Amino acid sequence: MADIHQLNGNLYRALMEKNPKDVLGFLPVDEGPLHKITIHKDTVLHMACYSKQCDLALELLQLLPPSLNQRLANSKNDVDNTILHEVATYNAMTDVATEILNRAPELLTARTSLERHLSFGRSGTGKMKCSSY
Repeated sequence: MADIHQLNGNLYRALMEKNPKDVLGFLPVDEGPLHKITIHKDTVLHMACYSKQCDLALELLQLLPPSLNQRLANSKNDVDNTILHEVATYNAMTDVATEILNRAPELLTARTSLERHLSFGRSGTGKMKCSSY
């Protein structure tokens, strides 16, 4: 168990330090960008998007094989935010949003545990570019 905690710590640190080389180097082969690294069930891809690392998020999506698109659509943290919910908090992530929606269009209608629809939450925070999809 200590090994997984060390891996998660290394990934989290690399993400927070905005060190994409280390993030990519620490990614587990089996889960890749969908590996959960926080106690809140955020994946590496969630955290890359949350920390506004557009290029890294796009690179992580490129590493994700099409066979994992359904898992991408089902990946939620403990408050039911999908990866698209994280992307929609930052207007500069429209390329990432487009790539995610090309892979998992059903995310457009996903709701949080508060039953909030993606466009409701994002338009309420002024993130209208992502809400216009």
